[in-house]
Amino acid sequence: MAQTSVLAQRYGEGLFRVVRETGKYQEVAAELASFLSLIQTSPQVKDLMENPVYGTSERLSFLEGVKEKANFSETTHGLLYVLIERNRIEHLESILQSFEDLYRDELGLVSAEVTVASEIDAAAQAKIKELVHALTQKSPELDIKTDPDIIGGLKIKVGNTILDASLKSKLERMHQALLEPEQASS
Repeated sequence: MAQTSVLAQRYGEGLFRVVRETGKYQEVAAELASFLSLIQTSPQVKDLMENPVYGTSERLSFLEGVKEKANFSETTHGLLYVLIERNRIEHLESILQSFEDLYRDELGLVSAEVTVASEIDAAAQAKIKELVHALTQKSPELDIKTDPDIIGGLKIKVGNTILDASLKSKLERMHQALLEPEQASS
């Protein structure tokens, strides 16, 4: 998994440098996302891209057909061509994520995944945005999910950092603390 992350980061950074010159971030991201969606939603396309029975020439031929119909930019086409040619198309999702992360960083945005026990109102969302902004000094984009298993409170994940203020985790920590003296005497 670490290799995929490094590979995705390298390709994402390379793509970002190329796109920075044209300023067409959103266009390239949308084109790559549409090709990724095509792979993920079409069993025939997924098979073509992943099955070793098909050769590089068949995959590139398919790409040329898609390029014509979807009118992909040269940047998008070039990246997809290289990924197919080097048998790395399965990394497209992570590469796209890396590219989008770099773009958000360029704009001073940060993605925050927020998990709450039940739906929250706009005022609570605003407070969470303030908290994430105070922690990161960036404008947060919240992805709010509900999970009744956390009982109450919330979890905030920004990049690799997790702030867990859920009632479930607090109860688990209390349970561990209560067990520790018992385990030490055994």
